[in-house]
Amino acid sequence: MPVDPETGQLVPGGIEAQTEQVMQNIKAIMEDAGSSMARVVKMMVYLQDLEHFDEVNAIYARYFPEPQPVRTTVGANLRADRLVEMDAIALTGQ
Repeated sequence: MPVDPETGQLVPGGIEAQTEQVMQNIKAIMEDAGSSMARVVKMMVYLQDLEHFDEVNAIYARYFPEPQPVRTTVGANLRADRLVEMDAIALTGQ
């Protein structure tokens, strides 16, 4: 979710700020688990509005250079203040 782990609050801003926070959260979880973003094999992206796909995709590409993990992106009925949520499946280890 686009929540700042230090404050527990949803990050202010639009789709770019929320996507960046989600990706940073996933990266931190991966590193805490002794893995890395390079070990992600599948991502699920939930968008409040599919019109934001291009903005999300640009940020996603910075975290996952080619070859990118398999990804499914769907429009979802998220809470009104959340524009994006993601989950990841990854291999453990480095």
